[in-house]
Amino acid sequence: SAEAPPLLPPAVQPPAIAAPLAARAPRWWWLAGLAALLGLILWLALRTSAPALDASKKFWALMLPADRDTLLVIPDNGLVMYQGDLHRVVPLSDYIANRPGVADTPAAALSLAQYGARRYTAMSSVTLAAEMGKLATAAPERYHVRFARDVQLTDFKHDNTVIVGVEQSSPWWALFRNQFNFHIDWDKDAGDFLVLNDHPASGEQAAYPFSWRDPNRRGYALIGFKRNLSGNGHTLLLGGTTSAGTDAAIEFLMNPASMAPLMKQAQRSDGSIGEFEVLLQCVLQANGSTDIQLLGVRIKPP
Repeated sequence: SAEAPPLLPPAVQPPAIAAPLAARAPRWWWLAGLAALLGLILWLALRTSAPALDASKKFWALMLPADRDTLLVIPDNGLVMYQGDLHRVVPLSDYIANRPGVADTPAAALSLAQYGARRYTAMSSVTLAAEMGKLATAAPERYHVRFARDVQLTDFKHDNTVIVGVEQSSPWWALFRNQFNFHIDWDKDAGDFLVLNDHPASGEQAAYPFSWRDPNRRGYALIGFKRNLSGNGHTLLLGGTTSAGTDAAIEFLMNPASMAPLMKQAQRSDGSIGEFEVLLQCVLQANGSTDIQLLGVRIKPP
């Protein structure tokens, strides 16, 4: 009868570990593929954000150059309290001369005395001062912070300036009022604000009223980029109807993603950035965040 085939020697039997290695191989390939995909997503995100970051850097390089002083003018909240107490508006001419009003009543005399001692400002301006300090890398020694009462008219002629607050807290806004389409005006009797739109575009309102009693907690902010009074430098103005509004303006300016479309619109054929205005609406959410909506943009023609 035929002999049975010899058994394979033990040395050539498939090793016991071969099957588990083969089974695990697809998992390693899947992990490697996932890592490659994540790397691609990160690379695309960085490439997409690069133009926005460059646009933001270009804007702040204009405001914080190495060859010119930049002055951050923080708001006078003591002035806000004084005007609110007496329902008075202090015009820029009186503010410059340090004549906020007359002590024609005992209440006015007390408010005047308190005004002189109240060198108060808003926390939002402190935040902006710190953020701009981080950006002033070209010439840190040329970046200065001044209280609104301590600056002079000549500062707005020769320096780059940043004015924080609205005209109620920094009357220096009046120097540039005629250059704006949007205005935030304070009603001294009601204590509310009215945002005026001189030339409404399609979809815009001619006025946006603001009241502290608004249950929707809606506020407004205005940003303007103008030339200084001599025309050889720049002035940035920002302020809101509430501190949340001013915070929203700061958030907009410091966010490259929000600045990039604006810079694209404002950039001229020679690469310079033209004057612009931005009107924002901000709604304070229950979780403490702020919903920011762009209501209007104006770009000055070349």
